[in-house]
Amino acid sequence: MVALPPPAAGIPTPEAAPRRAADVGTEPPSGVSRGAELTVAARDRQNVELVLERYRSALSQLDAPKAAAVWPAVNVKTLERAFQQLDTQQLQFDGCNVSVAGSHATASCRGTAHYVPKVGNKTPRTESRTWAFTLQQSGERWVIQRVESR
Repeated sequence: MVALPPPAAGIPTPEAAPRRAADVGTEPPSGVSRGAELTVAARDRQNVELVLERYRSALSQLDAPKAAAVWPAVNVKTLERAFQQLDTQQLQFDGCNVSVAGSHATASCRGTAHYVPKVGNKTPRTESRTWAFTLQQSGERWVIQRVESR
């Protein structure tokens, strides 16, 4: 058997070369392989990103009930009143940084809001924005707990 040199910091080793816990200095949680940990983390991150996309889509469609499906804490009546002030709205996320830690996640997204007011000057407007999300896992489902937009 040929001994492999230790991996460089931050560079994952190929799946074809399994490592023992002793090779890396830490042992995975009982019954969980390192590969399974990564798979769960990747799946959670992907699910959080899907929730963010559903939020973006709901607000772009001016659909308060769809927004509430991913953001249960939102005041639907207040959101509907806000939507009544708009002819159209389109949110665009240029990039999101997602961090998942257990059953909690945060995301910071940069992008733009394009909208046309219903009353007054109907000139389309575009604003650069950042969104900060706090999310919670509820069973297998991720939901938004809080959103801040600036």
